[in-house]
Amino acid sequence: MRGMTSRSFLILGACAALASCGASPPTRDPLAALALAEEAVRAGKGDQVAGWLQRIDPESYVGEDRERYRLAVGTALYQSGSLWQAHRQLRDFPQDHPFSQLLGQVEELEYRIGRELMRSEGGFLFFTSDAEDGRVVLEDFIVRFPRSRSLPDALHLLGDQAFQERRFQLARERYSQLVAERPDSEWATLARFRIAMSRYLDLQGAEYDQVQTQMAHNELRDFLAAGPENPTMREEAQAAMTVTRHWLAEKRLLIADYYHRIGVPEAERRQLELAAAEYADTPAGQKAAGRLKAAAPDAPEHR
Repeated sequence: MRGMTSRSFLILGACAALASCGASPPTRDPLAALALAEEAVRAGKGDQVAGWLQRIDPESYVGEDRERYRLAVGTALYQSGSLWQAHRQLRDFPQDHPFSQLLGQVEELEYRIGRELMRSEGGFLFFTSDAEDGRVVLEDFIVRFPRSRSLPDALHLLGDQAFQERRFQLARERYSQLVAERPDSEWATLARFRIAMSRYLDLQGAEYDQVQTQMAHNELRDFLAAGPENPTMREEAQAAMTVTRHWLAEKRLLIADYYHRIGVPEAERRQLELAAAEYADTPAGQKAAGRLKAAAPDAPEHR
């Protein structure tokens, strides 16, 4: 075969003969074995060397060679489909080798591992989930590589997973981090939308927390004020804000009713005035205006 060196034949021969996990390294020289493994993973054949590469004692390597070995093992495991094991091999690499010239490759590989696990539907029965493993990997990633160019993508994947699983507080945290750290990201508009919608979807109606309802209303209002181009986002945000306005007006009426029951007419009137002034477009706001009119000194007496 033309263009193939004797070294290439050696690599292919070693890969073919030693593909099983129980195989031993093709040479007793750790550095020579590492070089063969590196060429194999560069060729995308990490599945053929992962088994014997892991059988080499890591203590056989020092300095930059130890870094090369860990990256080679992680890459081989990744190429063989053992994504979680690849992450375990690379997880502490930035801490153990903070000045390594291989950090960029480790960073890229860790993101790809997390992304692929996150998108996988695999797992073991009810006990493990690839998507949950992916969350762990990407949570590690955003801590260990805070300046990565892949940070916005990782935060989006984490935020999206939390949003789909209705873990709305976590979704807000991840999307808020994305907006704070990478406001010019392609995900920024979606992030702002999801921040507002997560707070809204976490609400339970007019009878519950007025402060959280007001915050959801304000976030939705601010999102719409920015003029988002996506029509679906605009429509959903507008519909959600309309609901929050109804709930806020109803909450004012509930508070007014409470003050009426305990005999504090000044506080009751104040709540009715706020409902009528701020939410005049809602049924509750219009009801508050009617009660104020009926209670006015010049209002006709009702029998």
